[in-house]
Amino acid sequence: MTAQVTTSEHVLGRARWAARAYQRYPATEVARIVSAVAAAAQTNARRLAESAVAESGRGVVTDRTRTHTACANAAHEFHDGPDLLSPRMNPARALVEIPRPAGVVLSLLPAHSAFAHGCVAALFALMTRNAIVIRCPAGEPSCAEGVRLLATSAVAAGAPDGVIQCLTEQPPPPATDLLTHGRVDLVVATPVPTAEAAPAAGGVPVLVDAAVDPSAVAAQLMDSVSFDNALVGGTESVLVVTDGVAEPVTAELSRRGAAVLDAAAAGQLRRYLFADGTPAPDAAGRDAAWIAHRAGIRVDPATRVLVAPFDLAVPEEPFVRGSRAPVLGIVRVPDVMRGVAAARSVVRARGAGLAAAVHSTDPAVIARFCTEVPVARVVVNAACTTAGRDGDAGLVDAVAAGMTIAGRQSPGLRPEDLLSWTTVTSTGTRPGVIAQLATMESRVAEHGPVPPYPVASNAREGGR
Repeated sequence: MTAQVTTSEHVLGRARWAARAYQRYPATEVARIVSAVAAAAQTNARRLAESAVAESGRGVVTDRTRTHTACANAAHEFHDGPDLLSPRMNPARALVEIPRPAGVVLSLLPAHSAFAHGCVAALFALMTRNAIVIRCPAGEPSCAEGVRLLATSAVAAGAPDGVIQCLTEQPPPPATDLLTHGRVDLVVATPVPTAEAAPAAGGVPVLVDAAVDPSAVAAQLMDSVSFDNALVGGTESVLVVTDGVAEPVTAELSRRGAAVLDAAAAGQLRRYLFADGTPAPDAAGRDAAWIAHRAGIRVDPATRVLVAPFDLAVPEEPFVRGSRAPVLGIVRVPDVMRGVAAARSVVRARGAGLAAAVHSTDPAVIARFCTEVPVARVVVNAACTTAGRDGDAGLVDAVAAGMTIAGRQSPGLRPEDLLSWTTVTSTGTRPGVIAQLATMESRVAEHGPVPPYPVASNAREGGR
């Protein structure tokens, strides 16, 4: 690999060089590179999880390992999702659309669970023939190590040097400068990209109506809210429960390891978690007993989740804001329609939401919830963190839901967000000529390695 440089100007220049080369790679070469990088992430999933939890003191190693492994499997999007590398034909309009990569993607990672986000961003970029520069948080050195590992794997599989890079310049350039940098084509960010604290993009409501099994709902909620101590984006944070099932659900939560607080204890927790009106950064990713101790609340050391009741789902209520901690606010409503309104209020307290969940057997309730609660992702009768196509696939969706393209109002990231489509049409060309474009491979593999990005000798580390 090229001698390493660390300034943002050199890193972004090298990324531009790599992007131009990588955009010419045929689909077969892209597939090999994506698979190699995913395999490297999966092989090192547990080691990087152990390092991240040890560095920050936040999260759970086994859960973080599952998240890293699931995010490595985001490569399945390349094989199972829509074809984002080949031209597509629209016979009715006699036109062809050709995919055009964004170019250089900049990814600004959150302060915690950073490598999972970086892995997803890197794989999505590679799937769409983009180069990516990832700014890792200072509090998780293992994230930078992981990104460099992905970069090495990509180059070993034939990618141009610099297609994945970690921005390690110290002190780091301001995020505002990076967002407007001329060599950056697209920015992927979490809801609070410039904060060193864990971002909280607002509460994630979960509506439970009277027709569900309280035991099953409580089991899913406990597993989800306690997963990695709620560091996964889109974890349930506000339980909206109808009066008819409120008592059975809270009883089941308590039986499964939750501490259901009374009004006085809930007040103590509120004062600790939201002392200045925003979620306490030091509580993010800590376990429930740790948080209870800091709030002056006595609970069983084995407590998995703190359940805090409050009266109204209004913006003035701190518990509707989310905290990235194993804390579940709970508000009771007389019926499901009031519940839908309460869930909508939770989301609107902070604008567009990441996710929401509804547990119901009534299709009309589910449909109304999905249409009226403004979120990027709705989970039905399942846990937000692990609901998905199979196994832990939902973890990828949960991580991706917490990322977005800078400047876009709605959260959520998909591979197709990292490219655009060029429309090719002509009224003066025979339709057959245009149609042939959809079956042609315009990108041809280069013979031999891509020449490295030229770096001046005095810009290399150590001056060599």
